[in-house]
Amino acid sequence: MGEGNSYAAALAAETGGDAIPPEKLASPMLAKFMASDRGSPTAMIPRAEPSG
Repeated sequence: MGEGNSYAAALAAETGGDAIPPEKLASPMLAKFMASDRGSPTAMIPRAEPSG
């Protein structure tokens, strides 16, 4: 079983749904990563430029 199939099985077990075909896993994987990435929200906040 490849990595995509393993992740599909784990995601299906976690959500209680059916396994997603490996070629359709990018979106759920990215959404889960973004939800768990603690640096993303602060990295997107514009910083004030120091006044000179």
